[in-house]
Amino acid sequence: MEFITVLLPVFNGASFIERALKSILGQSYPYFSLLIIDDGSTDNTAAVLAEASKKDHRIKVHYNRKNLGLIHTLNLGINLANTDLIIRADVDDYSLPERFIKLVNFMKKNPDVGICGSWLEYNNGRDYVQQKYPHNHNDIKFSFIRGCYFSHGTAILRKSVVTKNQIFYNPEFPHAEDYEWLTRLTKVTKLANLPEILYEVTIHDQQVSYKYRDVQIQNTNLVRTKFVEQELMLELTQRQKNIYLWLLTWAPKPTEVTLDEVYHLISNFQSANQKTKAFADQCFAQFLQELWKRAVIFNNRRSLSTLRLVFSSKFPFVGTFSFGEKFKIIFKIILKPLKEN
Repeated sequence: MEFITVLLPVFNGASFIERALKSILGQSYPYFSLLIIDDGSTDNTAAVLAEASKKDHRIKVHYNRKNLGLIHTLNLGINLANTDLIIRADVDDYSLPERFIKLVNFMKKNPDVGICGSWLEYNNGRDYVQQKYPHNHNDIKFSFIRGCYFSHGTAILRKSVVTKNQIFYNPEFPHAEDYEWLTRLTKVTKLANLPEILYEVTIHDQQVSYKYRDVQIQNTNLVRTKFVEQELMLELTQRQKNIYLWLLTWAPKPTEVTLDEVYHLISNFQSANQKTKAFADQCFAQFLQELWKRAVIFNNRRSLSTLRLVFSSKFPFVGTFSFGEKFKIIFKIILKPLKEN
């Protein structure tokens, strides 16, 4: 059986780590070394790790002399790993017993896949909520237009793919580093998700999504626009990025947005995708239709120009609206004095 490395970074995780260790050491696949990197913890983490390493020879602990942060610690862990296959784990999460063997077997059967995750379950102490992700490469890549629909903590990866292509985590995107890293990996390898729950994420108020929510949202939006530019080979202005994020995520609406602007942006996206073939035409067309529908419905400047853009037979997204939706648009315009834009 192939020997693998389990990479577990930890910072002040004494209250969670024993449960995580129990789930890892109790895996049905025993052929691994557990590389734990203590990133300068100031709580009782070091003592817990010292005791655990005495009981199981598979545990190897590396202590950072000072707190380097998650991004640098993950990059260090990849470099320290002495196996090609690396399984990720987080200190406050739980791996189901068959997780490792199912991930390893999948990677053996699919040498063209560089990283594979799985579905997961969120546990907030009261309820369990399942999270399912797209499982083939094209669908995962397409989902990255909207956000990070891949759980980094569930993943197994090939070190050789990362080191050969020098695709390490980028410190310029704190708290969205996994999303940015994954978008770059799509250029050099295939991604996959096993369509079954193998991992449990614990929800608590010390998580990144709680403590650094504003920074995470800001950097996630940076990755969203960066990914679209990368795949469509476009260079968007800041205003175009802002309009796109408004349509995609309900970010603050830029001032004085016109449907002509949105039409021009969406048309550029469509033309660019026809050239780059980055995304399947039908899926991408449906995505653009969704953006257009939002733009029209939330357009405050309802006028004759609006009607022309919505109902023109030459417009490529004319099929976006149902008869009922078109009627509502006309009704709203009638309620306002008709004027030319």
